[in-house]
Amino acid sequence: MTEEDVERRVDNLAEILEMTDEQHDKVLKLELEHLTRMQVEREKHMGDREAMRSSMMQLRDEKDKKYEEILTGEQIVKLRQIQAERRARMQQQREQRDGSGSGDRPSRGRDRD
Repeated sequence: MTEEDVERRVDNLAEILEMTDEQHDKVLKLELEHLTRMQVEREKHMGDREAMRSSMMQLRDEKDKKYEEILTGEQIVKLRQIQAERRARMQQQREQRDGSGSGDRPSRGRDRD
């Protein structure tokens, strides 16, 4: 993800959540810092999947707490809904990619006649 991607995502989120300019600026700064920290952690934990996962979860939790300081209660509820919908879409895409639940996917060289 690039800084431009982050800016587009924050702009979109600001519109959906009806953020003030001040909220937008704070969220943009938060997301850009988060992007940098994620990149550092990825490099630091290269090859150690569990350490990377743990580190990313901690970063996400920290970011979520900061969102709660920036947004109103109503905006947080809406944000959580957006996040849940995104996770559901990603899970569905993963299942389709992995073949879960797809009985008509051709085999890959196994059980051939």
